[in-house]
Amino acid sequence: MNPLTPPPKGEKPREPGITCPKCKFFIQMAIQDLLTQSVFVCPGCGLKLNLDRGASRGSLQALQQLNVALKNLESVKNGFHNGKPNTPPNKP
Repeated sequence: MNPLTPPPKGEKPREPGITCPKCKFFIQMAIQDLLTQSVFVCPGCGLKLNLDRGASRGSLQALQQLNVALKNLESVKNGFHNGKPNTPPNKP
């Protein structure tokens, strides 16, 4: 299965990551890892994968925007927005 395609219908989505090109082990990569690390090591075979941050600049910027949006969504879900408790709007 292509690691970039969604799982088949009815299957639980897996964690984000890629399939190792050498041993086919699935390497989990959290958004925060992609934003802060340049080297990833396959736990299956030890292959080192280097993230070319320069060539990936646009993708990393989009990923950062997604990360901020996800954090904001989680805050709203938990009753906070921009670090302040949500308050219902005043109705006239």
